[in-house]
Amino acid sequence: MKRIALLLSLSISTPALAQSEWLARTSNESGGEIVLLVSQGKCPDETRQVFATDPTGRIEWGCYTVSSTHVHAFFGNGAERAYPTQGWTINPVYQTQQKPQRKPDVAL
Repeated sequence: MKRIALLLSLSISTPALAQSEWLARTSNESGGEIVLLVSQGKCPDETRQVFATDPTGRIEWGCYTVSSTHVHAFFGNGAERAYPTQGWTINPVYQTQQKPQRKPDVAL
């Protein structure tokens, strides 16, 4: 959803936090996980690093970008994947604060 895109834009604008921290993670169909990183690494402009693991511990590196509905990942082995933006675990460092609740009107 827009939440991952918003978090990505916030993390890009926060270089002190943007070293190689993970931004979001989710499980994949092979029983491993996909991890979105904040760092750009060797990825082209407007993309960031991603890696996918499998149950044996193998890692495949790539780059990703986020649209309004999907995370688009392009891996070094040539595979391209689109993952829905729902169901990701967001790193607590990048959790957005909840909007403050409106205070009830008080009669004076």
